[in-house]
Amino acid sequence: MVVYGIPIVVFGALWIAMFFGSVLALVYTISADARARGLGGSTSWVIASLLLLPAIWYWVRREAYGSREYEPTARERQARAVALGVGGGYVLGATVGPPDVITQVVYGAPLGIVGTVVVYAYLSRRTDATT
Repeated sequence: MVVYGIPIVVFGALWIAMFFGSVLALVYTISADARARGLGGSTSWVIASLLLLPAIWYWVRREAYGSREYEPTARERQARAVALGVGGGYVLGATVGPPDVITQVVYGAPLGIVGTVVVYAYLSRRTDATT
């Protein structure tokens, strides 16, 4: 099967790669942030961040766990940009696209890439240690 002149297998591989890449980036981001705040047991944070609701809960309440001991590294900012950019790109693609899964993937992939660049540019401008 061919969609927009591209085999459907390419869309599936792209979606799988972007999905698992953004999940791994989210796991790394939360684990590194928890480590920087002095919270022990990074394995438990990795397991918790694999589920979306605990990850959102941690991110909303991360200031209550104390301040970071050091500023985010470039790798942390990159992982955060991938997690937020790809996730936001797919949410935006699903919002503006028709209710067709293939079209949402077609919209979501470029929006995820552009979102990653925009989020990374924003995060690299922030200088406070609480990002």
